[in-house]
Amino acid sequence: MLESVITSKKTEPLLNELQTKKFIVEMDIICKNVDFKKLLLLLSNYSIIKTTDIIDFINQGKEIFEGINNPISGIELISTETLESKCLFCSIGKTVQVYSVKYSKQEMNYKIIYSNNFAINMDIEDGMLKDFGWCNAFLNKSDLKQL
Repeated sequence: MLESVITSKKTEPLLNELQTKKFIVEMDIICKNVDFKKLLLLLSNYSIIKTTDIIDFINQGKEIFEGINNPISGIELISTETLESKCLFCSIGKTVQVYSVKYSKQEMNYKIIYSNNFAINMDIEDGMLKDFGWCNAFLNKSDLKQL
């Protein structure tokens, strides 16, 4: 009886297999360079910017990216390292791509070096992108080593 009440949400893929492969490569480059303008362009080029759930992704992306790479505000990207991690919350145990970044911020007469991490979670089924978003809870490097 309960099984008939619970329905699974079937969604059409956002991109076909070829587009998905290209999208993943391009998204990786954009995340490594922490470039918000190019992120918007990527979403527009793949017509993903027209989907209804994308506004939260864009808003969070702007906050993440401009907090790490915004020369106008005196924040400059120094380096980016990537690693695979595991999601700890909405997609528990799923592999996510983490970007560990170092950046500097000019404070008075000093340049202070900071580090931060962000991750992206892509839902790919049969080689096609079904959904994607920021992963806000993932294992850090030391946790991964303990596994």
